Amino acid sequence: MIVEKKKKRVSKRNKTAWRKHSDIRDVEDFLEEQRLEERLGHIDKKTDDEIFKIDTIGDDVEEKPDVKPLSAKQQKRAKLVETPRCFEILLNSSKEKKSFKAMPEAKGIPDTLVGDFTTTEAQLHNVPTTRRLRPKPPPPKIVVSRKAVELPHGGISYNPAFADHQELLQSVVQHEQKMMKKEEHLHRVTTKMFSRVTAKEKQMEWEEEMSVGLQPHKPQDDSEPSDNEYRAVNPPVKNKKKDHKARRKQREQILEKERRKREKIDKKKITDLYKLRKLQSSISKSEARGEVQRKKRTEKRQQHEKTALPNLNAHKTPAVEPDFLPPDQLSGDLRTQTFSGRGSSRSSVAAPSRHRR
Repeated sequence: MIVEKKKKRVSKRNKTAWRKHSDIRDVEDFLEEQRLEERLGHIDKKTDDEIFKIDTIGDDVEEKPDVKPLSAKQQKRAKLVETPRCFEILLNSSKEKKSFKAMPEAKGIPDTLVGDFTTTEAQLHNVPTTRRLRPKPPPPKIVVSRKAVELPHGGISYNPAFADHQELLQSVVQHEQKMMKKEEHLHRVTTKMFSRVTAKEKQMEWEEEMSVGLQPHKPQDDSEPSDNEYRAVNPPVKNKKKDHKARRKQREQILEKERRKREKIDKKKITDLYKLRKLQSSISKSEARGEVQRKKRTEKRQQHEKTALPNLNAHKTPAVEPDFLPPDQLSGDLRTQTFSGRGSSRSSVAAPSRHRR
C-alpha cells in the first residue's frame, strides 16, 4: 500500500522564504542557454556548413611522418605564443569586436602577455629567463674619456729635462706654501687663541677670585683727629633750580645739536649722489669678474670629472702629494742613481721613477 505524503506548507511572504522554498532551476537553465546562444550565435541562424562537417577522408588514416620530439627548452619557447590558461577566462568569446586595445610590446615581453587584463608584475614574471628584460646600459662617458694608464710627470725621471724639472719644482713649492698656510691657520685658531700662564700668575688669579667679597681689616689711623661727631657718608644735596637764562641756553644747545646733525645727513646724501656713477662701474666690474671666475671654475670642474677617479663612497679620494728629487741627487743614468728612500714632497726627498724619457 502506497502512502502519499502530504506536502508541507511553508510561508512565502518574504523574499528569503520564497527563494529558500521555490525551485527555480529550470529558469536558471533556460537563462544560461539563452546567454550561451547570445555569445555563440543562434543555431537557427547558422548555415549547414557551419553546423555539419563532411567527412572525405574515411577510415584510412595517413601515416604520421617521423618527427623528432622537441626538447624541454624548445617546448617552453613554443608555448610563448599561446595564451596562459589563467587568462583564458578573461578573453572575449563573443562574436562582437574586441573592445580593448592591445598594448605594444615593451621591455622584451611577448605580445601574448601584453594586454589590459595583465598587470606589469605578471608580465615580468612570465617572461622567460633566456631573454633580457632591459638592454645593458653603455658605460659612462667620464669612464671612457679617462686614460688607461696615467703617465707620471716628466720631472720625476732620474734624467729629466730642465723645463720639466722646473715645472715640477714650481708645483711642489705651491703645494708647500698651501700646506704651510693651512698649518698657520690651524695654529692661529687653536694654540694662539689661549695665552700661557705661569704657576705664580695662576696662584695670584686664584687668590684674587677667592677673596672677592671679603673686606680686609684696615688699622685705624691715629693721626686723624676724632671729635666723636657723626658725619654722613653722602653730604646733603641742595635743590638748586635753574633760572630763565640757564634754561634758554640749554634749549639753544639742543637746537644747535639737531641742526648740525641734519646738515651732516644732507651733506652725506649729496656725496652719495656723486658716488653713484662710481658705484655702478664697480658693481659692473665685480659682476664681470665673477662671471669669468665662474666659467673658469666650471671648466676646471668638468676637466676634473673627466680625469678623476670614481667616487666609491661619500668620502673623497685624498690627493697624492707630488714626488720631487733635489737637483743635487739627480743622475744621468740609473746605475749611478742614489736611492734614499721614498718620501713626500715636504721632505724634499723622493725615490726617482723608473720612467725613462
